[in-house]
Amino acid sequence: MWRCGRIGVNRARFWAMVDAARTASRDHVYRQLELAAARRGELPPPESGGYRRMQLLAARLEDLPMSAVVGDRWMQQPVEGRLGHLDLLLTEVISVRQVELLAARLGDLPLPEVIGFHRLVEEVEAKSFRVELWGAALVIDRLGAVDDFWCSEDTLFGFREWLVEQGRQVYEAAIADPDSLADNPELDDRLPWGKGIWGVAFTVHEQRTGEELPGLEGWSGDLVGGEEALHSLWETRRSCVDATPACGRASVHDDRLRPAPASLRVAGGR
Repeated sequence: MWRCGRIGVNRARFWAMVDAARTASRDHVYRQLELAAARRGELPPPESGGYRRMQLLAARLEDLPMSAVVGDRWMQQPVEGRLGHLDLLLTEVISVRQVELLAARLGDLPLPEVIGFHRLVEEVEAKSFRVELWGAALVIDRLGAVDDFWCSEDTLFGFREWLVEQGRQVYEAAIADPDSLADNPELDDRLPWGKGIWGVAFTVHEQRTGEELPGLEGWSGDLVGGEEALHSLWETRRSCVDATPACGRASVHDDRLRPAPASLRVAGGR
């Protein structure tokens, strides 16, 4: 039990809420895509399943309104646009629905538990601010047609928010060993961003009280692993770019491009 004053939140319950919302969202998006494709007679062959099938369905339904997939609201804003016309990965689409489900669940909880939920979000986000995960983010980002020299701290924050939204098993495995992300079917050739688990308690609290969350100390932002390891990662990335101008598109089998200490087995095996 993690406590601050009168606010108490059980970590197991926190993760149970996140996991349940992720599963429900994934199932909902899958079902809506299947139904839309069936209505159009555009169902893909049955050989593929799971997330891969969802990707195939989404590719055939690019003009489908987003509201038909995730609902008509997200973080108190109307959902607009069409599935293939927005700069969203499929895993991010799932996160949009997930955050709305969490908002509905938080709306039923006492306000101290809403505050406690956000404090645990802060805690797990802070724990994921690690040099090893920064290295993993660089590897994932370079699998696509990307020539950027560096993954910024803001980009890393968005990626870590997505990591929390993935749920307890994925999050804890990545903290212990970033290479575990190589087996995640929702990671492709672009770094995903979270879609609001950081701010969902803020939104719910303000909606219910008209006031901001009280008395939060905020996220410390201390880098786990230290500045020396970050500098080493920076030098590895810089030497990679100097040696190979197109290293953003290079094969992950090129050992020169592996940011230490994370290796991330994202090549061909995923």
